[in-house]
Parts: sequence; C-alpha cells; structure tokens
Amino acid sequence: MNIMQRIFELAEQTPQPEPQVLYTVTPFPKCARCREFDVAMENDFCEQCTREQMQGYEVLVMLGRLSNGFESDHGTRYHAVKFGSHKAVCGAQPGRRSVGWTFDPRGHGKEITCPRCIAKLKRTTS
Repeated sequence: MNIMQRIFELAEQTPQPEPQVLYTVTPFPKCARCREFDVAMENDFCEQCTREQMQGYEVLVMLGRLSNGFESDHGTRYHAVKFGSHKAVCGAQPGRRSVGWTFDPRGHGKEITCPRCIAKLKRTTS
C-alpha cells in the first residue's frame, strides 16, 4: 500500500463536519429606473434618477450604428430628453443609422453637454 492509498483510506474514515452557514448575504435592491445604484427599498429611485424626474427630463446619449455587433460608436454629447419622448429638447432624434437613445452609466449624473439643449432649457426656464 502506497502513501496515496493510505491518505484516501484515512479520508474516507474521517467524518466530515457539517457546513456552518454563518450569515447569508442579501443584496441591496437596485434603482428601479437605471439599475445602477443601491437604494434602500425595492422600487425606489436613486438620487440622480429622482433629480431627473423632478426636473422633467433625463440625460441620455444617442447610440450610433451597430453594424457588426461590437461597435457602439455613440456620440459624446449628453442631451436632455423629456420622459416618454423620442426627441431631445434641441430637436435631435434617432435617425436611420442610429439605434436610439441609451442610458450611459458613465454619464449618469453628468451635466448636459449639447449646446442647443442648454440654450433651449435656459430660454424655457427664464
């Protein structure tokens, strides 16, 4: 009998302890709209989504064409898009070669960078 057989034989004779579950991790619920940030209760909105809902528009980026499935050549301008609308405040809208508006997690909470949207919002608020 070699050493490996002896080790296996001893392992079979040794009783295995019952696994102890010390605690279970329950994940925090995510924001009901953006699914990016933790919130206190289910179906709550994160701070940024609440702010966007109060101001009446959300900050989105227009996604470009996806010709081969790996391209996501979206623009660098963050537009103000009213909730339920397909058109930005400045008039930009998805066209024939665009997939549409996308929520960019990197842009969540960023300011609007489209100069036309900024000018139009300033005109309407003042």
